[in-house]
Amino acid sequence: RRQGEEGEGRTLTTTTTTTTPLCRLLLKTREDSKEDDAFSMLDAVLRYRTLWRVKGSGKDLQHVAERFRKDRECCLAAVRQDAYALKYADRSMKRDREVVLAAVDKRGDAIQYADATLRSDRDVVMRAVLSDGDALDCAHESFCSDREIVLAAVASNGLSLGFVDDALCADRDVVEKAVRQNGQALEFADNAFSSDRDVVILAVRQHGEALQFADTALRDDRDVVLAAVRQRGDALQFAGTALRDDRAVVLAAVEQCGNAILFASENLKADVEVVVAAVRQSKRVIHFVDRAVQVQALTHMDPSLVTDTLDELVNAGRQPTSFASVAENNALQLTTTAVPPMSPTREPASPVPATTCFSAQ
Repeated sequence: RRQGEEGEGRTLTTTTTTTTPLCRLLLKTREDSKEDDAFSMLDAVLRYRTLWRVKGSGKDLQHVAERFRKDRECCLAAVRQDAYALKYADRSMKRDREVVLAAVDKRGDAIQYADATLRSDRDVVMRAVLSDGDALDCAHESFCSDREIVLAAVASNGLSLGFVDDALCADRDVVEKAVRQNGQALEFADNAFSSDRDVVILAVRQHGEALQFADTALRDDRDVVLAAVRQRGDALQFAGTALRDDRAVVLAAVEQCGNAILFASENLKADVEVVVAAVRQSKRVIHFVDRAVQVQALTHMDPSLVTDTLDELVNAGRQPTSFASVAENNALQLTTTAVPPMSPTREPASPVPATTCFSAQ
């Protein structure tokens, strides 16, 4: 409503009416009806409200009236919003090709809720595995030995190799495509591939921890292990004992993931350069090394890294003592409030929180 002056003391009022989609639907329903049918208008309103509801949350299809779960438009709207809404559709809709294709295009594994006839339909299954390779597990078992379907599935999700027929798990093209998509698919490949250097390198370059599925000889192969730890430092835990004592390999691992120092040899856990590289990647690593190594590592760090590392120690409740040389070597002034020594003949004193102050010279 808009009001304004016009003339002396007179007002002009105009009203603008907005026609909502629901109003338009009601008007159209009334115009189409030969009689003033209140029931048909009410049904149109309910249908409109149901469409609006399932477009916002597809799974709400389970709460609507049964007649709307048989309504193709309502079911299409629901599965386009949430593919798993197919679970709540009427059986007639689970046999409807258009509804099922709309669901599997969004989430391939929604095929599990389709009727058995469509789970045996090659075109539907192909659309499903292209969307998500895991759909292969829900399709008819005959497709697990269909090479074209399997290639499409592993290209979408390498781990779907776990559902494939044994003969295709020994197919080099299938295995290579699977490990390129997800290196850990090496677990499901034929045993011969665990000792195939080319396939293993493909796998660890995609996911370093695929090294655990490699043959023992390849876990002692320096190039293979380096490829693995550069992709995922934690893969060091699966390397051979000799390579966990290889300085270059361990450095590559801790530079990717500081926690990888946990899997290094005891000798390299005390290596200052290795510890500094690990702490640079994750400050919490400082807790995993001996006190003496902590002090030596701090003397080789940049001032800003020293500050952050000492903060980590203090916040964890470990008092940084005997760090005077650290402050000296890094051009910092360090003041630490000492903690009263414990007497062996009496109860330990309550801990005094350490106050550490840093200032650059």
